[in-house]
Amino acid sequence: MSGFIQKPCLVFRLFLFVLLLGGLSFQQTVASSTESSIATQLVRVKEAVKEKEYAQAKEFLTELIQQDSTFQEDSGRSLWDWLATVYEKEQKADTAAQILIEGYFVLKNKDKNDPYLNYHLVRLFAENNFTQAQVNITEIFYDWLKSISPERQPDLWEQFFDQAKILLFEDELQNILKEKPPRQPEIGNLFYKAFRRQDPTPATLDNEYVLQFFKRAAIARQKFSDPLLPKGYDDRGDIFILLGPTSRMYISRSGTRGTGGYALYPFEMWFYKHIHPDIYWTFVGRGGKNFYRLVSGPEEVLGIFYRGRTAFYGGRRTVLIPLWLRYDLYTSLAPLHREFRERIRLMDEQIDPLEANEYARTHFKDLDEMHFRWMKNYIRRLVLGTDFGMDTLTVFYNWMHFKGESGKTLVEFNYYVPNDEIQYVFEPEFYSEIKSQIGIFDPDYRLVEADSTTIPISHQKVGDTFISKFTFLLDPGTYQVIFRVENPLGERLHVQRVPLRVPWYPDTMLTMSEVFLVGDVLPTREENVFVKDTLMIIPQPINEHDKTVPLKIYFEVYNLGRDADGKAHFDVSYNLFRLGKGKNIFKKLFGWLGSKEKKPDLVLSETHHEIRSQSNAHVAWEKPVDNLKDGKYLLTVKVTDLVNETHTGKELQFLLIQ
Repeated sequence: MSGFIQKPCLVFRLFLFVLLLGGLSFQQTVASSTESSIATQLVRVKEAVKEKEYAQAKEFLTELIQQDSTFQEDSGRSLWDWLATVYEKEQKADTAAQILIEGYFVLKNKDKNDPYLNYHLVRLFAENNFTQAQVNITEIFYDWLKSISPERQPDLWEQFFDQAKILLFEDELQNILKEKPPRQPEIGNLFYKAFRRQDPTPATLDNEYVLQFFKRAAIARQKFSDPLLPKGYDDRGDIFILLGPTSRMYISRSGTRGTGGYALYPFEMWFYKHIHPDIYWTFVGRGGKNFYRLVSGPEEVLGIFYRGRTAFYGGRRTVLIPLWLRYDLYTSLAPLHREFRERIRLMDEQIDPLEANEYARTHFKDLDEMHFRWMKNYIRRLVLGTDFGMDTLTVFYNWMHFKGESGKTLVEFNYYVPNDEIQYVFEPEFYSEIKSQIGIFDPDYRLVEADSTTIPISHQKVGDTFISKFTFLLDPGTYQVIFRVENPLGERLHVQRVPLRVPWYPDTMLTMSEVFLVGDVLPTREENVFVKDTLMIIPQPINEHDKTVPLKIYFEVYNLGRDADGKAHFDVSYNLFRLGKGKNIFKKLFGWLGSKEKKPDLVLSETHHEIRSQSNAHVAWEKPVDNLKDGKYLLTVKVTDLVNETHTGKELQFLLIQ
């Protein structure tokens, strides 16, 4: 009987299973049918947009969103992005932005992502200076970088890559170009690094350069339009995106016609003296005077048939035409930069026109190319998100490394602002302030540490220097650092990106820190950022010392052995050498035939015996040096552990002046 009952149960279960499969199949069919229907109707939307029938397109899209608010095309583009696009075409950017924000959260709540919508949102916020507490544009952009697919969104990728490749270093660009099409995560990581290293406020979540980049790209499309390129602008737009508005321009729209085409092409020269007095870029309009390309320098302004030894004039070749053209070109540019005045002088110094033209032809092009390479390398060191419109604040800095806890290294970043660089107010009371930020990044520009501070200054001492520091515990390794120092009252700003190498200090072997030149060492019972083991160590901005003041150095020794009484005994030997001015002139000219290189002169040598009750020691040394000559010096410091009979040493180079 029991077997008879079990069989109908089994049949019933099979029946339910078939019904369930049928239900799922029906739901899938309905969903597939809905998606197919939306895709079909979306074709009508695109046609309406193309015909500028925006009201009809909005009506279609609103209905489709009500049917399926998370629908996406195969490319990943959502209905929300299409609807926002229509509103933007109607010059309703604020409404478009609200639609994009709503769509962003609808998709995010369903774990979906639309690269077109995210890119559109970032661009729209940048171009219209929108602010919105609901969304973090920097975060959306960084997420977009990780999701963009050159295969699924080729149009979006092509436009962005053509715009943003100027931010990549050469090796980074080659890493992307070597793979066709490029793939994630490589492209996301590289462009994340490219934008992260331009962030002018490293201690905040927002990267102002993201919005600045897209805003400048929009201006570039308007002012330097080239519709044949994916980015929508010519080479002038690239430089504008990198460096912003110029300090001065020289424009020659018409050029100079010759019998063999242009004798002097239409050209523009852009000067950025507020960034560096020697930064200027040359753009030549060859393919049409409205489209300009970046060239190495003014020598390429000369027409192809007019930059050689000779050129046609009056039916015969003459050397005078290229020379006259160069004189004409550099005379017009002479008021703008000393380099062009120098080129006129160099041509004038030659024996005759033939020599002058030959000298210019062979030398000026090389000068242009060297200068062009220097400029490219220089701007790679800039933090491009910096407001270059503000005056530059002079800031000196140095690093001090010491052994930390748990295998980490204590890293101190000391920075200094000369007092005469700081702007003060005197009413109702004497006041100023220094605002500082620092961000420490790993080699992939992931943020490791960040800090910021605002320090009020309520007194002034003539000749004094503002000194402060940031302190971190870091793992040994290599890092990139962006630091920002600002004096708001003076509207002065300093932003810099620098590499940082953090050394490793072993736990057992005798070792020591670097030897540091310091401004002062004072015994104290106070507790502040400059105090180490009852010593107040005032850092010194640069390795340059006034010999009228005693020389003071500081260093630390680690892992000293201790005797049966628990005492560490060690000797410290100090040897100071005056360095020569380099090789003997005969050595320079004739190599081994010249006299031998002069050895450094030993000017001071002494040894101190030290006793400590700990295995780690803080050591300060002071010595009058007013009797020494000005010049470069090398100080060697050798530490000998008398308990374990081991030794270690470091050296310090500095300049002695009066």
